[in-house]
Amino acid sequence: MQYSSTPRTRSVRATAISFVVALVAGVTVACAPPTPTEPSARQFCEFWDKVEQAPPAADNAVLVKDEVVALADDTTVSGAGCTDPGATVELDGAVLAEGEEVPSEQGDPSSDPIAAVTGDEIGSGAPVLENLRVGALSASIGANGITVRGNVAVRLSGTTSTIGFTGTFANLDNWSVSLSSSAFTIPGVTSSPATFSGTLTVRNGVPTLSLNAAATSAKIGDVRVTGAAISLVASPLTGVKAAVQGSIKVGPSTASGVVNVEFDKTGALVSAKADISARLVGTQAGGKKIDLTGNVKIEGNATETVVSFSGSGIVGDLVVNAANGSLTLATNKATFVGVLDVQQGPNFLRFNGSIVWDGITAFTPFLQLEGGGEFSGTLNNGQNVSVAGTLDTTIVGGQIRTVVTGSFKVGTLKANGSAIVETNGATTTLFVDADLTGAGFAARLEGAVIITDGIAETVALDATVDGTVNLGDATLTGASLSIDSSYGSPLDVSFTGGLKVGTQVDLNGSIDASFGPNGTLLSLNGQLNGSLQLNTWGLLGFSGSVIASPDRVTLSGSGGITMINFPLGINFTGTFSSSLNSPSWSLTGTGNVRLASINVASARLNLSQTEGMRATRMGFYFTLLFIPFYFEGDFFLQGSGGCERVNITGGSFLMRPLLRGVLPGVIGCPVN
Repeated sequence: MQYSSTPRTRSVRATAISFVVALVAGVTVACAPPTPTEPSARQFCEFWDKVEQAPPAADNAVLVKDEVVALADDTTVSGAGCTDPGATVELDGAVLAEGEEVPSEQGDPSSDPIAAVTGDEIGSGAPVLENLRVGALSASIGANGITVRGNVAVRLSGTTSTIGFTGTFANLDNWSVSLSSSAFTIPGVTSSPATFSGTLTVRNGVPTLSLNAAATSAKIGDVRVTGAAISLVASPLTGVKAAVQGSIKVGPSTASGVVNVEFDKTGALVSAKADISARLVGTQAGGKKIDLTGNVKIEGNATETVVSFSGSGIVGDLVVNAANGSLTLATNKATFVGVLDVQQGPNFLRFNGSIVWDGITAFTPFLQLEGGGEFSGTLNNGQNVSVAGTLDTTIVGGQIRTVVTGSFKVGTLKANGSAIVETNGATTTLFVDADLTGAGFAARLEGAVIITDGIAETVALDATVDGTVNLGDATLTGASLSIDSSYGSPLDVSFTGGLKVGTQVDLNGSIDASFGPNGTLLSLNGQLNGSLQLNTWGLLGFSGSVIASPDRVTLSGSGGITMINFPLGINFTGTFSSSLNSPSWSLTGTGNVRLASINVASARLNLSQTEGMRATRMGFYFTLLFIPFYFEGDFFLQGSGGCERVNITGGSFLMRPLLRGVLPGVIGCPVN
């Protein structure tokens, strides 16, 4: 037999976590006595009877077992009765939710019970993670438990891929479904669609998406990986990350390694990093070799990549104790520009140089001894801090000082200015006063760089930004820049100040910054506090993280709203994202909602740019004909107070027409 309900068009909110705790107890029937983790035959027969009386529909929930209710577009019952060995209840377009039966009339336990949705739900459109939503869901309830089938939509780098799934809920706290797709794409990583498989798992209430694939090749920025093994993991605890392992081309050489890719919570690619061992070798025209072995560090995103090299070896007859600088990669070609410390007896001489490996050949476009007016210190990731210019002797503060005036490089940042030079044995201290160039914003660097035995032992530079710093939709205001390093460690570059996104976001805090190969801002990542103005809704006391790139800025955190409809205030948690000046947000919370005579102590609320503020399936009793009847509805609330509209989603069928006629006059908005 089959029961069909009216098709529905709606989006269901869910975390898909807590309902599963109840759901995985399952609805299972067996001829043998049930085990402690299985529902009894009596429970299944009770559910079977309820389905025969009134099957699940979009506006009619049915109690499956304690704390679990189901809704559906269509219901199909197979078997002669609930004790039939093949008895099943198939739910198509299913919604599974936390719930319970409540009296249809308040204060009268003998009145007909109504299945009420009291907590989280999962169904079509329900978010499981920030970048993953359920596309379709069906459930089969039978003797072997609850089997679910459907698909999920996964969004990565602006592209949404659909992956099918199937699985069986096995116990109270943990469940898992298997996923597979033959045409899954990760823009900025995969060169073509790949066959992925994996699982969507909940462990102790925390969802985790895990996908794996083998691909002929992958390309992240300027880095190409062949024979790639790709793994993707997404979780509220770890965020969205991918690892691409295989053979990585470094010019004419090939090295085995892993490129780690990080996405924001919405699935936008933010950064890619790798640290691999490589050997660059080629033969010069005269037959002598250039052979350097060391570490290659890669940092960038889908469009820009910073590659640095730190190693040692030989350049012809020269023994290179240390080579530190940047690498530019092309097909079967690598170009090094940096400094080389060449052994001369017991000492080392520092050369500025460039080396090109092109196929099996190699040559040095220039290699010259570091002269007067040049000072450089290396970092252990292959980057350098240096100044090159003219030396002058001048009187500063009544003392004779040596001053170098020229161009500065701090990692990939560039500046022009001067520095007072103090030398004491093997240590040179530069007191810097220089203006940043080519960074996309104006700032004056001041501070000290201490170089000992050619290593940048200390970098302590600060700058006050003149004007604003822009990165995509994010704007830094009143910002100061700090650049620090100790004992040759990689540069720690950060901003402190305000961050704005249009008129919606006004936050303050400290933000780590990454810069591209040309010294322009690549990404921002930090912790901030402040307020959000989401249309007519003000979110105060917001605290969370920001990840920003030229393409997108994403905030994740929590904040509160207090207004007439929320007398006790509501704390919301979620994500705000903006790309190309198109903001979007999705936040959820639970709290007390008061609307005229309706007062609900624990309503589930969602705030989004598409629907505004919605109280989802808010259950309430309303008096009609002197009797308080139970109803449920989606309440769309206004920032100024009151409601915009109400869609009744459940409750007494007989009383709904009367409710639609009376309720608008009480709450002041249309009721559908």
